[in-house]
Amino acid sequence: MDFIKMMEDDVSKIEYQIKNKKKIDKKNKLIKNLKITKNVTKLSLPYVIVPFISFSIMSMIHKSPFSLEKIQEKEKVIRLIDSLGQKSTICQYEKYDDVYNVIYHYNKWEYKDGQYERTINKYYLDTKKITDEFYKKSDEEIIEMLNDDNFLENGFIINIYQVMIENKKEISKDELNQGEFLKIIMYYENDEKFILREQTIDENMSDFVKYILVTLVLEVIVKLLQKKEMEKIKQENKEIEEEYVPLDINRLQKILAIRKDNLQRLRGW
Repeated sequence: MDFIKMMEDDVSKIEYQIKNKKKIDKKNKLIKNLKITKNVTKLSLPYVIVPFISFSIMSMIHKSPFSLEKIQEKEKVIRLIDSLGQKSTICQYEKYDDVYNVIYHYNKWEYKDGQYERTINKYYLDTKKITDEFYKKSDEEIIEMLNDDNFLENGFIINIYQVMIENKKEISKDELNQGEFLKIIMYYENDEKFILREQTIDENMSDFVKYILVTLVLEVIVKLLQKKEMEKIKQENKEIEEEYVPLDINRLQKILAIRKDNLQRLRGW
């Protein structure tokens, strides 16, 4: 008797599906779309969040890509000092066209072929060591260091950058008796002195490019981290598509005819 009741319920269910196909298909389509949308959102959300994270990072370091910020421009200092005691300092907030840390080793003048000639060795210096060793020193202290016979052997030099020959037809008696000497040219930025200026368009464009690069890098990382999750969701979406297909009326009618025939036979036993 219970089996007959189950068959009757099955027949009623199929008849309901045939009669309400449009309604059921519409409901199933809505459920299918909601489930798929949920999965797609789950995957897409990190990619939506990443640009905001990138923006926050850039803004925290005062590199906002969407606004002209105030830039802290440090004082830029060039000091020229030689072992003879000559010295000069240039300070400005604008950027120099060319900056470097070098030492010139001027050799003695020699008279050759009707003119005076001397060799100048240009040494390229370790910027960090120069900053650490000379930044806080007075001119007099640096002059004293330059007059140390072992100065060029103290590890400041990276390599010989250039060897030059200087020629003059006439020189003063003081120049002739001058002897060897060193001249150091130092560049550094003064952390204690600065001005605030508005960022330029070019600087802001550079920040925007950096923002794009940071965003792309983060999204690649997200993609790598989501690889397994992506495969899982693709499989889930495939199963959802298969589960919520539109009703096949012809198939349902054939199944209904078989169910009714079976039910009639059971009732006749």
